[in-house]
Amino acid sequence: MVESLDMCSTLLHQLLGLFTASLQMCWFESALQIRSVVQQVSLTLAVSEAALEFEHRALTPSHVLVREALDQVVPFCLNGHTLRVDMFGVHVSLIDLSTARLTPAGQETV
Repeated sequence: MVESLDMCSTLLHQLLGLFTASLQMCWFESALQIRSVVQQVSLTLAVSEAALEFEHRALTPSHVLVREALDQVVPFCLNGHTLRVDMFGVHVSLIDLSTARLTPAGQETV
């Protein structure tokens, strides 16, 4: 049982370590990183709106998580076009979807 708890604790620590900070707590090394964050957030919202009529409804800096990027570029597919955003060392994820709205294709709003 102790080994299981230790393993769970280690896994949780690793998962939480994937995201270094919310946007409001970040210090960026360059304006290029800030531009990348804005592009990643904007395109994430645009793609999800186009595909699922998604609305976050509670997007604040604390709901944008930023971590070190493992890749150089992140691709987004919007309206049949692939857009590539230079990450400049930062990767963005949106969290707290508790008040979000979306409409899966061919279904009613959820």
